[in-house]
This record gives sequence, C-alpha cells and structure tokens, in this order.
Amino acid sequence: MKSIITFAGLAFASFAAAGPCRPRTTTTAAAVSSSTEIASSTATETAAVSTSTDYSVPVVSESSTLATVIVSETSATETSAAETSAADQSCDNAGLEYAIYEHTFYNSDPPYFSSFDPTFLHTATPTFQGKTTRIGIPPGTASDTSFAIYDDSPPQRFQYKAVNHQAFLYAPDTGDYKVTIPNSDEITLIWFGTKAISGWTRQNADLEQDYPGGTSKSFTIHLTAGTYTPFRLLWANAQGDLNFIAEVQAPDGTVIVNGDGSDNRYFVRFACDESTPSFPAFGGSG
Repeated sequence: MKSIITFAGLAFASFAAAGPCRPRTTTTAAAVSSSTEIASSTATETAAVSTSTDYSVPVVSESSTLATVIVSETSATETSAAETSAADQSCDNAGLEYAIYEHTFYNSDPPYFSSFDPTFLHTATPTFQGKTTRIGIPPGTASDTSFAIYDDSPPQRFQYKAVNHQAFLYAPDTGDYKVTIPNSDEITLIWFGTKAISGWTRQNADLEQDYPGGTSKSFTIHLTAGTYTPFRLLWANAQGDLNFIAEVQAPDGTVIVNGDGSDNRYFVRFACDESTPSFPAFGGSG
C-alpha cells in the first residue's frame, strides 16, 4: 500500500464577527511549483497513534518532486488506528516552540495580502513565547473576544497578530507525507528543510494559503523513516475574522496531526540524541 502523510486540519477557528475578512462564494485554484530542501537526522521508533478527519473541500496539491498542480475534490474520510511508530519524547522534547507577534500589515487586496512580509519577524520582538503540543485555534472561538491560543499563552485578541511555530517533524515510515491547509484568514505559510531553520521568506515557502482561499492547498514531501525534518508554520491575521486549519497525513494514510486539539507524537523541539540542528531564537534573525 502506498504511504502518504497529509497536513490538513491541524487547527481551525471560524469567526462570525464583522470585518473585511469575509469568505467569498467563488472557488479558484492557482498553479504553483515548488522545491524542497531537507535537513534530517536519525532517531529511534516507539509508540503508536491514530486519529480521524472529516471535511469536504476542493484541493490543490503541490508535489515537491514533480512540481505540478493537481485540482481534485476531497470527500469525507476517516482514518482508522494504525501501528505507526512515534518520535522519542522521553527527554521532555514534545511539541513545537511558538511565538506571538504584533504587526501593522493591513490586507487591502485579498486574497493576495501583498503588504505582508514574513521577514519582518526575523528580527521583531515577540510579545510572548511558549511551547505547545498542538497547533492552531480551536473551532468556535469568537474573533471579537480575547482567548488563549494555547494552554500556556495569555488571553488576547488576534487582530494584527502573527504566530510563528517551529519544530522537527518525525517520519515514522518512509514515503510521501502531505500537509494540507483547507483555508486560512489571513495567511498561512509552511517551510520544510534547512530554509525552515533560517532564510525563510514568502517567496521560498513550500505552501501558502491565503484568505479567502476557497481551494484547499496541499504540499507533498518524501521523507525517510526515523528522520527529523525541520518544519515551520507561520500564521498571520490582519483586520476582521480569523482562522487557520492544517493536517498531516502519513504514508499509509493515517492522519498523525490534525486540529482536534489532541496531543501529537510526531513533532518535537529537538531529538533526544541531540542529532538535530538548533533553530535560531525567535526575533534573533531567521
């Protein structure tokens, strides 16, 4: 059986507050080509995990090797439990590091949000830094109230805010892993490999999803079992409503990371054997 990992549904928030960021009824798909750099190291295999996802959205799938774009329609699916090895998390390394920032980028031209420049965050000072074992905003969070995006973060409103996540994705099996972002308000960017550690820009992102989206976007990367690959996900909101969704699917079709708020066993901040490189400090140049 072919193995594939997909990132779709890591986190989701749908907001009803009035504002410029309102979904449109049209659906568009833009052809994008991309390339991927991989920095990885070897580690041991342990536990097992399972999860499920249920959504129905159009999909734009980008291939890191074929550099092609495929438009297809997803259907409601459910992935059953699978004996999938997890990352070694015996050294208190589970989850992702994240930082919250304030910014002044106004989205005057959705879906392009052309004013947004993620390199601003290379040297910007975060308002808060923390650790999380999940990624995203839980469903049903109101945009006009303060809330804590993660358990250790202070409650706040997320207009003109950005959240930068960094970690290593452990590959339990050799094969194609897929990251999917069904939608984002305003923007979600993903990087893999050495450029996820430093030199990340909007132009070299492996995947970009913008408001109002309308078409789910995916990026597929081939990974070797037992390796740790640098991963960065940056989400930013401007004025009005907000949301972001992401999901990771393994080669055998098992969804190993999604937006249900549960802990995952495939993201770590560093390898227990100290074989992974170090991420720069947030705001300490990227």
